[in-house]
Amino acid sequence: MEALREPGMIHVKAMGVFVHKGRVLATRGFDPVKGKEFFRLVGGGVHFCEKAEDALRREIQEEFESDIEQIEFLELIQNVFTYKGNPGHEVIFLFSADLVRRELYEQEEIPLADNPTVIAVWVPVADVVSGNAIVFPETNLSRYI
Repeated sequence: MEALREPGMIHVKAMGVFVHKGRVLATRGFDPVKGKEFFRLVGGGVHFCEKAEDALRREIQEEFESDIEQIEFLELIQNVFTYKGNPGHEVIFLFSADLVRRELYEQEEIPLADNPTVIAVWVPVADVVSGNAIVFPETNLSRYI
């Protein structure tokens, strides 16, 4: 999970809030400079001339080999951050949606199809709200559950 492909550039992302039984789907991450584990909502970059919703559909198909349905725009987030000691800046279109491949909801760990070294897990929303789990981008997930 490399946050910076082009230093000094603003990256446009489409990310999804996929919820099941009080848990949200996110990939595991670790910042060795900060020495902290974190989670990142799933999704990825929006290509030039691609609409954000279409980007989310494409990213979820690439990562989980699943279509999505019941897509709803939630919010636009500006995420300015430091990862591995480098500054980053993203503009994120955040959506809620459902996975068509229902069996994914029952898997505890899901290696991404396009990068099996990256693992998605179901993070309890209660852990996020209590501060026991850090999820990026920062948003009030409890209002979307």
